[in-house]
Amino acid sequence: MHCVAGVSRSAALCMAYLVRHRGLSLLRAYEQVRQARPCVRPNRGFAVQLMQWEENCRGGGDVGVAVEDEGRFRVFRDERAAKLARTL
Repeated sequence: MHCVAGVSRSAALCMAYLVRHRGLSLLRAYEQVRQARPCVRPNRGFAVQLMQWEENCRGGGDVGVAVEDEGRFRVFRDERAAKLARTL
């Protein structure tokens, strides 16, 4: 699977597939996709949609907030943890 850069759109689609059809958490799906292609970085819009997708597919989600940080997609369970991480 690929798109023009293979960084955001195709990575998000692969992660959505892994959540839905392999039963992985979004965080685990991200780790697996990143292991295969280290440059992946879903944009914020895709990250929000992926969190909604995980909740819809799994009846809840492990991820509360997604943040881009120095080119990495980082996930946190709540906004407070995300704010703390931004200060580090």
